[in-house]
Amino acid sequence: MKTILSFSITLMLTSFTVQAQTELDFYDIIDDISTERIEADITTLANFGTRHTLSDTLSQIRGIGAARRWIFDSFQEIASACAGCIEVQYQKNYVEPDGRRIVKPVWINNVLAIQKGSRYPNRYIIMSGDIDSRVSDPNNYTDDSPGANDNASGNIKGVDGVIDNRTFRIFSEPVPPTETEQERKSRRFYGGEVDGISRQLARYIHKTVKQYMPEMNPKMIYRLDRFGRGGHHRPFNDAGYPGIRIMEAHENYTQQHQDIRTENGIAYGDVLEAVNFEYAKKLTAVNAINLASIAWAPPAVTELSIGGIVEASAKFRWSKANSRDIKGYRIYWRDTTSPTWDHSRFVGNVSEATLAGIVIDNFFFGIATVGINGVESPVVFPNKIFRD
Repeated sequence: MKTILSFSITLMLTSFTVQAQTELDFYDIIDDISTERIEADITTLANFGTRHTLSDTLSQIRGIGAARRWIFDSFQEIASACAGCIEVQYQKNYVEPDGRRIVKPVWINNVLAIQKGSRYPNRYIIMSGDIDSRVSDPNNYTDDSPGANDNASGNIKGVDGVIDNRTFRIFSEPVPPTETEQERKSRRFYGGEVDGISRQLARYIHKTVKQYMPEMNPKMIYRLDRFGRGGHHRPFNDAGYPGIRIMEAHENYTQQHQDIRTENGIAYGDVLEAVNFEYAKKLTAVNAINLASIAWAPPAVTELSIGGIVEASAKFRWSKANSRDIKGYRIYWRDTTSPTWDHSRFVGNVSEATLAGIVIDNFFFGIATVGINGVESPVVFPNKIFRD
């Protein structure tokens, strides 16, 4: 079974080495994120003038073609520096005009950098980011569109006037759109309307950040994306995989998808001057430690049954994950109105457990796999019921 976890952020070219798994390794990852490197990368991308999907693909200095070749080459440099630890490739898609955004035939080429796991090569964590840019007219592919910030790289002053360099949003939808009618009906009796796989990923990120970056303020948003909008993680959600979006908390709409101009004393345009690179560093670190944590964690269980109906204790049975890296399992529970898993108990490397005195009616429950390195998988919500 392949596991795909999708993160959606704006692209940062940052490399870190995954080796040992201790608390110090997480702090090393955070410390290794370079503000100067991020600023240099974003400056280079902005200096391509425009990265509109329909812009020039032949020029070496302007347009989407030059930008994606530079990104490809940058990934190749990382691969060379780590003795080929990542595979770099293009994913090429030829798209015909659709009468809306695509007004002429175009190749839409993604740049991929793939680092395969040594223990679990069929598990995937995908971090995606858009490199295209645009101005006010979505079909204007010739005018300058630096795309320095767009909506995730580091604009700390929002259109609401709030300046905040610590808060960020984690968007996640409650349940997968692929759920069956039976699963939907079951939720009426057993709960789980805010406990889908994407919501568990959001909680996992919230927990990791509070543990290793307590100065940050992760804000879980119970919505697929911004109101009426969508992001890169949605196609993964549509296919039944967990996916979330991480981005700044206070957007400034005058500096995204706007013609570069000054109007009524307001400077419009997605330019470098609006980017706070220290904040960009923080969000890059948020993504990096969560990528590492999930990669270092053992597989989550695929089946968790819960029992204890009209009894004094909650009971659990699960299929043990197939891995030699497992220390055991931790059962989590929370009040039904709490957004986070607030209580837990490590129950060892077993396949069933009972929480004596914990009434099933009063809480929501889940289970995480704990590695011998201490790193945990995302929590899995019960997907079966049993009665003794």
